[in-house]
Amino acid sequence: MFTSQGNMLTVAVPAHGIRRLAHNIMDKVQMSKIKRGDKVETTKGDKFAGTVVAVFKNLEGEIRLVVQVDPSATADRPLHIFTEDNLQLVIQ
Repeated sequence: MFTSQGNMLTVAVPAHGIRRLAHNIMDKVQMSKIKRGDKVETTKGDKFAGTVVAVFKNLEGEIRLVVQVDPSATADRPLHIFTEDNLQLVIQ
């Protein structure tokens, strides 16, 4: 149920849904600055560029990014999983 008073919006959430709502909000707040669809390149190890196809948290709650390698680097376009500090955005 939603009610509005001036600039304030009140949402009635069942007691069992409060934990889930808080968890969903925290997931969005703590997600990566790099988003799905962004062009990135590696900053460490083998150098290559690609496109972020997924962002998720592992079981320990750490952010991981799945990058599909650009076709210019290899014919089969493999997927690699990185931590955010191993990638940088490509400015186009």
